[in-house]
Amino acid sequence: MPTGFLVSLRMVVGLFFVVVSAEKLVHPYQNFLYVVQSYQVFPPFLEEVIARTIPWAEFFLGLFLVLGLWLGVVLRSFIILLAGFIIIVSQALIRQLPLDDCGCFGGLIKLPLWGTGMLDIGLLIFLIVLVRREKDTAAVSLDKLLPTNEKDQ
Repeated sequence: MPTGFLVSLRMVVGLFFVVVSAEKLVHPYQNFLYVVQSYQVFPPFLEEVIARTIPWAEFFLGLFLVLGLWLGVVLRSFIILLAGFIIIVSQALIRQLPLDDCGCFGGLIKLPLWGTGMLDIGLLIFLIVLVRREKDTAAVSLDKLLPTNEKDQ
């Protein structure tokens, strides 16, 4: 895959997360709390923490992905996050929870659970490709402009 394609893919995935997280952040956190509760996985105190932190994590990770800042850490963090999303959606599908929409994207995108699972798997595949080609993915990034300890030595 050409370097330009990988850089563009990185930016599109990052922008996707910036937009969907911003949608959650501009509304009361209780809206996302209701979504988290509907999956019936976490204890109540953890549901509150998740509802307050995940949108911010998605926002900053997405922004850093677009900018190419701390790229290695951000890509791997997204892989972990998406793996968690896939597990949560999968358990809801297996348990046949009565969810018409995942609620993951605020009011921007309405997808059934299976559609959300497929989207998450696609994003996970993209991120794995970006990690495997991390050097090319970082061709246009802030990481390239910032000094590192390796260069300083």
